[in-house]
Amino acid sequence: MKKDKYYTIVLIPDETENPRTFRLNRKLLRTFIILSLLLVTAIAASTALILPRALKYNDLVEKNIKLTRDRFKVLGMIDDYARIRQRDIAIRKYLGLSLNLESPLGFIESGEDTSYRKIDSLMALPLRDIDPADMPRFANVNFIENVPTTPPIEGVVTAGFARSTIFKEDQHVGIDIATRVGDLVVAAAEGIVVFSNWTYRSGNRILLYHGNDYFSVYGHNSRNLVKVHDRVHRGDPIALGGDTGISRGPHLHFEIWKDGIPIDPRELIPIYREKDISID
Repeated sequence: MKKDKYYTIVLIPDETENPRTFRLNRKLLRTFIILSLLLVTAIAASTALILPRALKYNDLVEKNIKLTRDRFKVLGMIDDYARIRQRDIAIRKYLGLSLNLESPLGFIESGEDTSYRKIDSLMALPLRDIDPADMPRFANVNFIENVPTTPPIEGVVTAGFARSTIFKEDQHVGIDIATRVGDLVVAAAEGIVVFSNWTYRSGNRILLYHGNDYFSVYGHNSRNLVKVHDRVHRGDPIALGGDTGISRGPHLHFEIWKDGIPIDPRELIPIYREKDISID
């Protein structure tokens, strides 16, 4: 019968101590090495199989979170649209207008292009449809002062007027004026507040009716200072500049409408043409 073979290991410490000797059984050492290699191989194989699945799982979790966020965003947009539509109906009923309610301020879609429907004259409002308590507000609007020619805020124009784009979502029927959060926004002319609320795209938004078919719009305000039915004079503070809604920085989105058609504010306010740094 063969004797087991051993490896002898001698440890020689400092001179003051005696050497130490260890004997390792060759078979046991080989078995230990083989088992260690098998364990390392098993761990490596498991990692190779599990890691891609774990990464795929994390990717699916992130996609699920994004889809959930998008769902809430869509639900929020639907809710905003419903509230804006109700407000739009209320404004039109209040002003006695009979317009297409499928789009704001009287423009309708035709195929892929956008055509604009002329708004019925607001100077010939059927007063029977207006609350008698509100009649003095309209009777006292000074139509000589109704043309919005006062700059609503100081600043340079960073985005110009672009109504003739092919795609509806790319249309920019107004101008963007760079500002600082908290700067005063003033009325471009005398008028009546017909909308003052929050919208998904424009954030805090104000719509003024100036008479003689003139409207002006002020968007992305940090705070609205006026409410519906308020009467304002030219230069009166109506809001504070901000970047609410869909915005890449503090600015005022400013629109002017005449006869239901948007016009370039730079045509009525030349100072904005001089301070225009946009690329149209």
